[in-house]
Order: sequence, then C-alpha cells, then structure tokens
Amino acid sequence: MKRIALAIVGGAIVAIVVMLLSQRDTAATSNEASTAKPRPLAVRSGFWPNGGGVKAMQSDPAAPPSTWIGGSLDMATIGKLKPIDLQKLPWQQAAPMIGWFEGLAKVDDAAGQAIAACRYEYERRLSDGGRCAWRQNYVVRRTSDGIGRVDAQESSLPDAVSTTCRAYAACVTNASKGRVVAMPTGGDDLTGVTAEIGFVLATGATKPSADMSDDDYLAYLETRRAEFTDEATQRREYIDKLKASGKWETFSQKRRDGLERLLAVREHWVLDQGAVMTLVESELGL
Repeated sequence: MKRIALAIVGGAIVAIVVMLLSQRDTAATSNEASTAKPRPLAVRSGFWPNGGGVKAMQSDPAAPPSTWIGGSLDMATIGKLKPIDLQKLPWQQAAPMIGWFEGLAKVDDAAGQAIAACRYEYERRLSDGGRCAWRQNYVVRRTSDGIGRVDAQESSLPDAVSTTCRAYAACVTNASKGRVVAMPTGGDDLTGVTAEIGFVLATGATKPSADMSDDDYLAYLETRRAEFTDEATQRREYIDKLKASGKWETFSQKRRDGLERLLAVREHWVLDQGAVMTLVESELGL
C-alpha cells in the first residue's frame, strides 16, 4: 500500500483535521440550528491561558500542546493578542473561511490534499466511536485585505484524549505551517484566531474500524457523502421555501445566519468526503 508520503507537497507534511463538534452534527427536524452552546473544552493554552474561549487548567506535562511558532514571532508577542473565535463571528465574515477553520479536506490545493491524507491515515484508527476534539489556536499575519498567512499555531487537547487523537492533532500543527488562508477584511496585521475543531466518528451500523480495508473504507466514504448530500439538499430546499413564502425576511439576521451556516457546513462536508475518496481511489489504483 502506498503511504501518506504521496500527499506531502514541498515542505508541508501531513494534514489538517476534520469535522465539527458532535453538537453540530444534528439539527432539529425543522432544519433549525440549536441555540444551545456546546460546553467549552477544558484545555491548557500556552498562547492565551485566560482568553479565546479556552478554560485554563493543568495538563499532563508528558503531553503538552503541540506548538509551532515561525518567523520573528515569540510568546510575548502572541500573548498580547486578543484572539477572535471564528465560530462566533457573524456569518458574513466567517463564510469565506469555512474551508480552513473547519479543517475540511479539498482536492484543489496542496493543503487540502494533505488533509485528505491525514484522514486516510487516522480515521480508521480512531474507531471507538468517540470524540477527538481540541482547541486549535492560530496567529495569522495579514498579507493583503482578506488574506493572511498562518505564522504560529497550537493545538490544545483535553488530558483524557487518546494517543492516536494527539497524533492526529499534531498533524494539524504540521500541515498549517505558513498556510495562506482567508481572513475578515480590515483589522490588525497580526490576528489571534481560535476555534474548537475535531473529529466525530459515525456511530451507526457502518463506521470505520482499524481493520477496515481500503475498499470497505471507500464504500463507507461514499455512504457518508450521500448522507451529507441529502442533508444539504434538504437544508437548501428548506431555505428556498422560506424565501419563496416571504417568511425568510421575518427571521432575525442571527437566525438566517445560523441556517445559512448549517447549509454551508453540509455542502463542505460533501466536498470533504469526496476529497478523501479521491485519495483512497488513488491508493487502490482506480
């Protein structure tokens, strides 16, 4: 079997991680977003121990946050930043960034291909149906209006996660070194960014397992892509119906943003599954 080295491009190594919180994987039958806020992870942050939505606590000295700081940055400079939580931004600002801060695989750039490679390497090994989630903290240097470059980052994990989850999170730090990303227009040249990301396995009858063959894994990905496609279609039809009836205009901006965000996430999940499928097909020689 060809290994992950096929997906390494230039100096970038492995991948960024995927998926959202389990709370975001379900919605009410009316296609409305839940108003309940997920409980923050209790994690240690070396960047911002008292801010950015991170609840400070003592962590295992043997498993510290995975950290990379590039260029001329130092911890003193990073610590002075007031990070923004990407998942709390207004939708109009967050929408262009969804592909990178949600950690989704893509087929049209090197970083997205590396993300798919990380999924291929780790998804089946995280086979207990549990949750692998953490805070990913970034420092992004603005290079032009609406565009930035990741100059430092840190993955802060709860103590209880598995060693495989820690290895998976380390992929995020390695993959995003110097990554060019979309950013909100305007603002400071140096911006701290924090988002809770992670990977939630399917819990139904069909889910990945450590001994799953590439053929079976490809079939699993095809099933998941079909499920996400159906969800996206249903959400799009729901929004279109609201707009056609005039009811859409009676909703608050926050409510409209929530529905648009849920739709966009599902649409990106479809692309994400397709990107991993492309890699697996290559491994199988298809």
